[in-house]
Amino acid sequence: MSGDLRGSVDRDAVLIRRQERAGRITLNRPRSFNLLTRAMVRAIHAALDLWRDDPEVELLVIDAEGRAFCAGGDIREVHSQVIAGNVAAAREQIRDEYRLDLKLARYPKPVVAIMNGAVMGGGVGLGCHAGHRVAGERFQLSLPECSIGWIPDSGATALLARTPCGVGELMALAGLQIDGADALDLGFVDYTMDDSRCRDVIDTLCATGEPAVLGIHSTPTGKPGLRDKVGRLRVSAPVDTPVALTQALERAGKAPEMADWCAKQLTALARGAPLAQALALRALEAQRQRPGLARALALELRIVSALVRHPDFREGIRAMMIERDRKPVWISPAGTVFSRAETDPFLRRADTRNVIRKFTEDPAK
Repeated sequence: MSGDLRGSVDRDAVLIRRQERAGRITLNRPRSFNLLTRAMVRAIHAALDLWRDDPEVELLVIDAEGRAFCAGGDIREVHSQVIAGNVAAAREQIRDEYRLDLKLARYPKPVVAIMNGAVMGGGVGLGCHAGHRVAGERFQLSLPECSIGWIPDSGATALLARTPCGVGELMALAGLQIDGADALDLGFVDYTMDDSRCRDVIDTLCATGEPAVLGIHSTPTGKPGLRDKVGRLRVSAPVDTPVALTQALERAGKAPEMADWCAKQLTALARGAPLAQALALRALEAQRQRPGLARALALELRIVSALVRHPDFREGIRAMMIERDRKPVWISPAGTVFSRAETDPFLRRADTRNVIRKFTEDPAK
């Protein structure tokens, strides 16, 4: 079966096979930090469709080879399509990935994601919407999309909107990285586990078909600290502009014990594209008002479908991924405050029932 499903994928980029009672999906592009290509996404779609009604497959296990679980979707692949004038193909690639995120969240069989190393962007979508989410010792989750003129996507806004005031905004706008302990505290994962146990746990899952074994093998990997740090910012309501978050960090940074941490966040915050940051905040606001993964994905899709043609996205890819000078020059200067009238066109129609209904349909084979 794995040979058939890998037919359209770069050889062994994703390993799809049966192991006893489980369907196994292993990302296998370690040199590329397991970035998801369109072919990989489609292969995983096909596996999920095949296993859905297979009585011999009782649960799914998703993991990865190498130092990263998944550093996101292959955004350079999307960028190349846009540059070539294939905007429709770029949007369809994004849509396929988002549909996969929703399919995993709604899958009728238990889905276990074992995440270790870097978890970013599309990796969050692949792992953090699963029914049973495990963070290994090296787990590091971040959403740095604003630094390339994009927004946190793959359903990340649904997860960020559930965090305490200030946390989601800081993660979205500054790309703040969290470890397994904080991810557990904030609801991004359900278990933390020593690396030494992860392989044995996978074998046990495959042998038993029972996700309850995760609770038996779960181990603390540290103490969460982010909630307390962000609490020092004294943000009692959702942040509505990057400027408000900057001011909160500057105030808190006057305390000696907070100075270094706040300075680091301010530097990261200043790197983001102002428009992308404003749109990320609008997406979080929408999720807090009307939560739900399908709505989050539909709104993210609307926003990024516009951003793929925006000059900030091209500039972000140039500065961070192609020339790598890490000095993007955004269309709008730092500190720009966008009115709702300026950001509304990026969000229009994204929350309508028609868009959600169309979005949640399975992609054409």
